[in-house]
Amino acid sequence: MNQLQALRETIALAEKSGMAAAPGSELGLDHLRRMLDTVEQSDSFSPAKLGRWLGWAQCAVVAAGVGVSLDDMKELNTRHQSTHRG
Repeated sequence: MNQLQALRETIALAEKSGMAAAPGSELGLDHLRRMLDTVEQSDSFSPAKLGRWLGWAQCAVVAAGVGVSLDDMKELNTRHQSTHRG
């Protein structure tokens, strides 16, 4: 599974859905963007760690109540199953 691409798409979906930036909060869009920046700037993320971060980001988007469901996230992940990178 291309977890990095799934993370990128998760954040794009959060932006499109109007997730609040919530500066200073670990549950806001700003934090998710910083997470993506960290992942993209690092070569040392294991697939397991990237998977945990992806899960956190997807949970935050669903919990934000912006109209994105767990089923939406499952579909997003399914789209990235056939590609592989971390």
